[in-house]
Amino acid sequence: MRHRFHCSALFVVCMSLLVSLVLAGCGGTESPSLDTQATANPAVTTESTDHQTAAALASTETRLVPPPEAEAQIPALVTGNTAFAVELLKAARGADTASGKNLVLSPYSLSLALAMTYAGARGETETQMAEALHFALPQEQLHETFNALDRDVMASDAEKILTATSGWVFPTVLGEGAIVPIRPEYLDLLAWNYGAELYRAPGDTEEARQLINAWTAQKTEGLIPQVLPPGSLPGEWTALVLAGVMYLKAPWTYTFPAENTKPAPFYLEDGTTVEVPVMTHDMDYGYAENTVWAAVELPCLGNAGRMSRGDISAVFLLPKQGSLDEAVATTTAEDLQALLADMPREHVAVHLPRFKFESDTKLKEPLKSLGMINLFKGADLSGAYEPGDSTAGDASSGVCVDEVYQGCIIGVDEGGIEAAAASMVVQVAGIGPGEITFDRPFLFLIRHVPTGTILFLGQVMNPMQESS
Repeated sequence: MRHRFHCSALFVVCMSLLVSLVLAGCGGTESPSLDTQATANPAVTTESTDHQTAAALASTETRLVPPPEAEAQIPALVTGNTAFAVELLKAARGADTASGKNLVLSPYSLSLALAMTYAGARGETETQMAEALHFALPQEQLHETFNALDRDVMASDAEKILTATSGWVFPTVLGEGAIVPIRPEYLDLLAWNYGAELYRAPGDTEEARQLINAWTAQKTEGLIPQVLPPGSLPGEWTALVLAGVMYLKAPWTYTFPAENTKPAPFYLEDGTTVEVPVMTHDMDYGYAENTVWAAVELPCLGNAGRMSRGDISAVFLLPKQGSLDEAVATTTAEDLQALLADMPREHVAVHLPRFKFESDTKLKEPLKSLGMINLFKGADLSGAYEPGDSTAGDASSGVCVDEVYQGCIIGVDEGGIEAAAASMVVQVAGIGPGEITFDRPFLFLIRHVPTGTILFLGQVMNPMQESS
C-alpha cells in the first residue's frame, strides 16, 4: 500500500477484511499455492476494476431503523468494544512484524466485520468470539445495537466521516451447484443491521479480489487501493469476504499555527534520536493523568461555527516514566476508560510531532491469541450456512475463516486529522505543569465523544517512519 497523500486536517482511513473458506480450505487438504492463484487469470492485470461490474446483488434488503431500546444498549456495547480495543492493541503490537514500529488499527472497523461474522457463529465458535470480542448482549440485541451505534457515529459533525460494510458471496456457497449453501436470512441480517452491500462475487477469485480492492479504494477516497494482496483468495475454496471500512477527515478546533512548527529531537526506544517537525499550540485542552499516563485531548471542529468542539477528538497519551511497552502492559480497559472519562479543560502547551504513516496488518494470529481459536479451523458457522453434502452432517458446514486483513492510514498535521481503515475478515521527561511534549514513543486514539467509541488506536514509535 504505497502512495502519496496530503493532509490539511487530521485524517484516518482503515479497511478490515475477513476471508472465509469452505471445505478443504479450512485445514483439510492444502489450498492452491499463492503463485498459482496470483497468475490464474493473466487477462486480469489491473486493480482499477469497478466494483459495480460485479454480478447481481446477493440480497436486495436495505438497512432498518433500529428499535428505540437499541440506543439504551450502546453504553454496554461500547464498554465491550473498548476492552477488545485494548486487548487487540496489545496482541497486535506484540507480533514480530509490529515490534518497534508505528502502528494504527481501527478496532471499530474490525468489530463491524467480526460482528457480521459472529451473526453466523454457533456453539463453541460463538462462545469464543463473544468472549474475545467482549460481546455481552444476545445475538439479536447485539446486531440491532451495532446498527444504532453506527448510525450515531455516521451522524457525527466531522468534516467527513464514513463507515461502510460489504459482503462478497462466491459461487461455492451461492447459486446452483453451491457446495455449502449460504442462508438467505443471514445475508438479510447483514443488510438490515449493518447496511452491508452484498454482491455475488465472480468465480474467478483474482477478478473478485480486484473488485473488492476497487470497492475499498472508492470508499476510502483512494487512500487504500489494496488490502487483499495477490493470492489472498484461494481459488476454489473461497466462500465469503466480509469488509468493514472507515474514513475520517476532521480539522482541529484549534489549528496549530504553522509558524510554530520547528524541528526538535525525538528520542527513540533504542537510545538514538531523530529530528522531527514538532507542532506547538497553547490552548484550553482536556488533560488528565494517572500513575502511568499523561493524556491530552485535542478536539476537532464541530458544525456550530468557528472554534466549536465537535463529536470527534484525538487523545494522545505519553508514558509518565519507563518505556511504552511497560506502560501498555500495565494498562487495562478500565484504566483507559477512567482516564478518558474525566479530562477537564486546562491551559496546556502541547508540543506534538507531525506524522503520517500506514499499517498493513494480518490479524489471524493476534485474534487467536485472544481466544478466537475455532473460527479459523473447525468453525461452527451453521447460522450462516446450511449443511452441505460434503460435511457428513456436522454442524461446522465445513466453512472457516482463513485470514483477517486490516489496512490503515493516519495523518496528523497543523490542520487536523485524516484517516482511513479497511478491515477484511477473509472470513518522565516532557511532562510539566501546563505543558506536555511528545518527544518519545506515545499512543494515540481517535474517539466519537458522544458514545465514547474508539474509532482508531495506535502507537507512534518514530514520527519519520511512513509505513510499517
